[in-house]
Amino acid sequence: MVKSMKMLDNSTQRLLLYQTYLLYKTCVFSIILYGFPLYMPLSYSLNKLNKMQQRASLWILRVFCISPTIGIEAIADLIPIYLHL
Repeated sequence: MVKSMKMLDNSTQRLLLYQTYLLYKTCVFSIILYGFPLYMPLSYSLNKLNKMQQRASLWILRVFCISPTIGIEAIADLIPIYLHL
């Protein structure tokens, strides 16, 4: 879902940082937590959710993929996944 949200951000008129943050928090994050599979092992699910949040934070701030995840999430004002559960 995060990968498909990048299509909204075309090269001629980009979304503002605040708009991408709101789009992620309202659309993607709420749907992901609602459909969180409780029947799978928790460590496997947390790894997938952490990877999803890392991709989203890279997309929100438009930074390179080698940037540290914790710092990017802090700058993007995203709470770590394990605190939501």
